[in-house]
Amino acid sequence: MPAFEVIVFDLFQTLCHWSSNSVPSAAHVVWARSPIQEKLCLAELIALIDGTDGEELAPQALNDETFWTLRRNRIITTMNIAKIENQRSILKLCEKAERHRNVTLYNDVIPMIYTLTQLGFKWAVCSNSSPDVIEKFVNKIGTSIPAPIGIISSSRVGALKPNERMYRELKQIGAEPNQTLFVGDRIEPDILGPLRHGYWALQMIRHDDIPRAVAPEHPYFLGQVNNADTLLARVLEVCEFSNEPRRNGT
Repeated sequence: MPAFEVIVFDLFQTLCHWSSNSVPSAAHVVWARSPIQEKLCLAELIALIDGTDGEELAPQALNDETFWTLRRNRIITTMNIAKIENQRSILKLCEKAERHRNVTLYNDVIPMIYTLTQLGFKWAVCSNSSPDVIEKFVNKIGTSIPAPIGIISSSRVGALKPNERMYRELKQIGAEPNQTLFVGDRIEPDILGPLRHGYWALQMIRHDDIPRAVAPEHPYFLGQVNNADTLLARVLEVCEFSNEPRRNGT
């Protein structure tokens, strides 16, 4: 049976979501203002700005300033594809949207993490989110629960999940394979990627439009849950908890 010491969470659609008054990304702005909107795929525009596996971010994403320089260059490239003419004003809108967007925690997140830490688990975050989003998430959780042992951000590492560099960073904060459960919604970065690197994986499906991961032959794949209660129940089940709290991974 698993003996987890650390539970690593993806950020979006797992712990938080965009606030209702926020524009999620620059890609949404470009898509909305494009004169050829009907010919564009929003998902492809997001990929153009966010990148694919993140390897190309490595030499440039060393700090917030270089991250935003890279992002501006990608937005301009995307605007060219979208046939945007007044690029200066649209670029300002994109930067304003991304810098002023906000996140909202799911209502069950704080109680869930508090319960897990009371049971003796450590927790961490591993996310492809940009620096501003990570900062806003940290502000949201505040000091009401024990702090995470680490937050692995693609903008700091210079790579995106499922790039192996992201999972190597987990080891640096003490989240060792075999002893760590990865929880997230997306199949490749949050389920198959961690499984390939020796982590346990559990898919969080909070919304009906999220594709389900299928890895029935992998012994480290623990299936799907849809909220904090079902996650806690699954963790308790697979770890065969006794009535005594678990402490320090024992």
